Amino acid sequence: MREEIGITHFNPQFIGRYVWESSRERELVHSFIAISDNAPVIDKTEIEEGRFWSLQEIKESIGKDVFTPNFELEFTELLKKH
Repeated sequence: MREEIGITHFNPQFIGRYVWESSRERELVHSFIAISDNAPVIDKTEIEEGRFWSLQEIKESIGKDVFTPNFELEFTELLKKH
């Protein structure tokens, strides 16, 4: 969070890990969730573009080729756990 959006004071909580595999890649993913009162600051040298999404906007965009398949899998699993 510090490198990508400038947030330094947070307490990450481990959610889980899984192996993501597609025709292009195979990787071990470790997922965390964190809450912070600090406002994010986008580092333009790290991120070309970005925006913040409401929970409803994400839900409405699932399955419409807006997000990567890996994000959709992880987001769906996160909703099941919380």
